[in-house]
Amino acid sequence: MKDIEQYIEALIFVSEQSIRAEEIQYCLQAAFEQDFTGEEIEVHLQNIAQKYQDERFAIELAKISNGYQSLACYRHNGRKRNLARLRWKHWLLLPTNSR
Repeated sequence: MKDIEQYIEALIFVSEQSIRAEEIQYCLQAAFEQDFTGEEIEVHLQNIAQKYQDERFAIELAKISNGYQSLACYRHNGRKRNLARLRWKHWLLLPTNSR
């Protein structure tokens, strides 16, 4: 079961857009060569979402556009703003022809 959830996490993490439960189900069936129900997929997704509710994690599982995506957690918005400021300052210091 843990392998399945790690596989689902990897699928979500590497997806550039939100990935639907049906797509996850298809990938799992191909990878593990067994059938999975939509309910099983939902249980695994709930377990993953619950795991990332812990404050130790800087990401969370979000349901977006009828699919799932890994996003930076709202608890860390201040850190994201600081990173954005740092990148902006770095960009401003670049020579004009390098931008």
